[in-house]
Amino acid sequence: MTECEPVRASWEGIARILQAENAPDAEVAERLGCRESFVARVRRELGMEPWPVRANTGVRWPRRDAHEVSEETRQRFFEQRKVTDDGHRRWLGRHLKDGTPLFVSGQTAYRVAFRIGHGQDPIGQIRVECEMPHCVEGGHLSDRLMRDQAVQQRLPGQEAHDAHA
Repeated sequence: MTECEPVRASWEGIARILQAENAPDAEVAERLGCRESFVARVRRELGMEPWPVRANTGVRWPRRDAHEVSEETRQRFFEQRKVTDDGHRRWLGRHLKDGTPLFVSGQTAYRVAFRIGHGQDPIGQIRVECEMPHCVEGGHLSDRLMRDQAVQQRLPGQEAHDAHA
């Protein structure tokens, strides 16, 4: 494969990447724009060990575009949030009309909190996973990759039960 030759989200394309790089399922899926379950199936059919991302521990591959949060940004962020007695973080700065905490124009406080809490950029939409609306505690936030991984880790009978709940 040459550098100019694109890799498609086909069984063969995924197999080439897995055999050449042995990258995590989520990274391959993101790069090729396909489902992680497809990558996992190709990996399994190749006889390779599973390599899911463990969302509950935050262990993920190092992203090339991950942002290091500057000390100045951290300081500004910490000045605009208040730690509650039960471990949540309430945003004291500006909010959008729907209540979303706004750090600066065009950037939510969720995105900064996620970067600080997880050490990398989120993939997809960020969601608050605790009971406090609009919490900006990094550990209480998840991105699409973490949520997808949590679904994959459920027991096989669990998904059917949750779908009917």
